[in-house]
Amino acid sequence: MSAIEITNHTVVIRELIISRNDVADFLASVPEDEREGLAREAFEVGVFCLERARGGKDMDFVRRQVESLLTTVENAVRLIPQATEEKLLAKLGTGEGQVLAPVQVLVQQVERGTQQQLREVPRAAGERDRPFKRVILSGQSAEEDDRPPRR
Repeated sequence: MSAIEITNHTVVIRELIISRNDVADFLASVPEDEREGLAREAFEVGVFCLERARGGKDMDFVRRQVESLLTTVENAVRLIPQATEEKLLAKLGTGEGQVLAPVQVLVQQVERGTQQQLREVPRAAGERDRPFKRVILSGQSAEEDDRPPRR
């Protein structure tokens, strides 16, 4: 049989010996007929304190776990915008069958057309200025040129 029995919300402690001066001094200061009730009360208060202390440790553990999870979630959430942007660009990309492909084709056509027009500018300017250049290089007067005289 154990020295501590627990049955129906009752605790029976047989031959309990507490070797502590402060406990013995405290109980010695109490009248003998009150000692048993006071010892029971001290035991209950001690158990209450132990439960709260263990609960506090449990709460500290839970708090640390929650903080760790929150940090993990925050780090994951920070990556969502960048990942979303990358996925959207991959889907809306300029490759064949992607949403921006027609826009890229249009931009390329405009670019080619602009380059072609820019290449034609010197030719057009050269043809327009050819008689004038001929006059300057040959020393002819403006009247001899095909151009009308300046006013």
